[in-house]
Amino acid sequence: MDRENGLANTPAGIAYANMTIDRLTRRDFFFSHDRRTGRVFNTFTNMPKTLRKHALLDGRPLVEIDVKNSQPVLLKTFSPDAGSERESFIATVRGGAFYEVVNAASDKPLPEADRELIKERIFSQVLFGPINPHFPMWKAFSRLFPALANEVIRQKAKSWNAFPLELQRREAAIMIGQVTPSLIKELEGVPFLTIHDSIAVPAEFADIVAATIKREFLRVVGFEPSLRISGVGA
Repeated sequence: MDRENGLANTPAGIAYANMTIDRLTRRDFFFSHDRRTGRVFNTFTNMPKTLRKHALLDGRPLVEIDVKNSQPVLLKTFSPDAGSERESFIATVRGGAFYEVVNAASDKPLPEADRELIKERIFSQVLFGPINPHFPMWKAFSRLFPALANEVIRQKAKSWNAFPLELQRREAAIMIGQVTPSLIKELEGVPFLTIHDSIAVPAEFADIVAATIKREFLRVVGFEPSLRISGVGA
């Protein structure tokens, strides 16, 4: 999870931002590809949001097109093929409301305004951590989507920490393996940057990027996800 907002004004956050500025000044860029997950890491992805929002590409400000509920959306690839639960799950994630719906169903819901904490808790108790039937968010998730919860249990029984890596692999397969090559052709030389489940591009090309992301997710999960278009780092 991204705890960056909480770290931005701490000594560690300020030191990291200053180190990033120093590396940019020296044109000390880096690029790496994680073979376990397929994710791409580079100077831009690792840049603090407090700096990223000021970034220009070819002198132009950027917007970020972000897939809402990206990894919950990809749970669809593990879900049963039919039934009312499947339709309910698709409606929830397609509307970008997965975190809110699971939190609301919890015995101990967190304040709605604290969305980052809600996401962090759901990631740790449902998606990324080991199964604990007493976790409030896991209990809510399993009540809402029992068949899918059983599939998550089955997947994590093999190796609980392999499951989140598989979710990231499936996300990268779409964003890096499908969306990126399509945009290289469709944008005809216009530069863009990937940030895991989002794309940063000059604002005038946001509609092209959004349509491409929706099309490629449709091919994999069978529906178009909700997107958020905002200033980079917002």
